[in-house]
Amino acid sequence: LGLYSSTDLDSAEEAVRRALERLDFSWLGHGDAVFVKLACNSGHAHPAVTSPAAVMALCEELFARGAGRVVVGDQAGVESVRLAEGELRYGSTRALMESNGLYEAIVASGAESHFFDDQGYEDGYFEATPPAGHHWARPLMLPRILREVDHIAYLPRLGSHALTGHTHGLKCAVGWLRDDSRHHLHNDAASLHE
Repeated sequence: LGLYSSTDLDSAEEAVRRALERLDFSWLGHGDAVFVKLACNSGHAHPAVTSPAAVMALCEELFARGAGRVVVGDQAGVESVRLAEGELRYGSTRALMESNGLYEAIVASGAESHFFDDQGYEDGYFEATPPAGHHWARPLMLPRILREVDHIAYLPRLGSHALTGHTHGLKCAVGWLRDDSRHHLHNDAASLHE
């Protein structure tokens, strides 16, 4: 969504707004809380990460359509950020977003920023119940913020992955997982796609 023809439109934000005009927001009730899940794997600028223009436009659209609370965030990949038992930590998603423009876009849109690695290894996560037929052999740990919102909107980046190929943005969901769950997901190659 952050790519556009500068001959047709004034800005990337306008390109995103035009795309959003075509979407059905009937799921959004007045006062609802929405978490906007980004893809922030590094401090590099878009297209290495979600487009800041897309963040601003989507958040503004959600507020305009009645959202009461819009929370935007992620936890970067293990190359840049790690969180471990005993509150051990390496790197910061906030610092990466401050360098790639995503943090500024969140603040400018009026949304709340939320970085999973700032919430703590124990306090920031809960054990989720996987669906029937799952392949998880260990606890599936997800961020507590999921229990505070009514809806989730994904703003991924287009990219490929060494193990999964081209995921059309589905890899963005890996960012929900606590580091031990991420390790478990990547460690069992036989069921990775499931």
